[in-house]
Amino acid sequence: MNRTRGVRVLSGVLLVVNVIPVLAGPQVPAPVLTPTFSEHVAPIVYTKCVQCHRPGEVAPMSLINYHEVQPWAASIRRQLVDQTMPPFHSHSRYGLLVDSPRLTQTEIDTVVRWVDAGAPEGNPALLPELPILAPPRRDVPRPTR
Repeated sequence: MNRTRGVRVLSGVLLVVNVIPVLAGPQVPAPVLTPTFSEHVAPIVYTKCVQCHRPGEVAPMSLINYHEVQPWAASIRRQLVDQTMPPFHSHSRYGLLVDSPRLTQTEIDTVVRWVDAGAPEGNPALLPELPILAPPRRDVPRPTR
């Protein structure tokens, strides 16, 4: 009696494991989204980078638009992965400060995927508006080379 019951249970399990996926149809993996500057990277750059990376500010190059960012894509990737940018050295175990320029891991991953995909511009119509920025600080010395 127990052996018969065990065979029925095993048969039922095998049926579910092997037949149900066939009835559901082929499993298609979700498409991998290729980030573009206009739709995915510009919002990150505009909230985390342009405070310093703009004309008249302390950073050595402007990152206001795609044509300024694209030539620096590989360098930006390296700096983010190495966590040398942004140069904000507060310790994260105490939490993030308000308006911290530190990127989340998701933001870093987005930029890395964008660079690895060839840094595509995407549709310029999807570009967010540049944020309203405070006038450049004139009291900060320019870095020397």
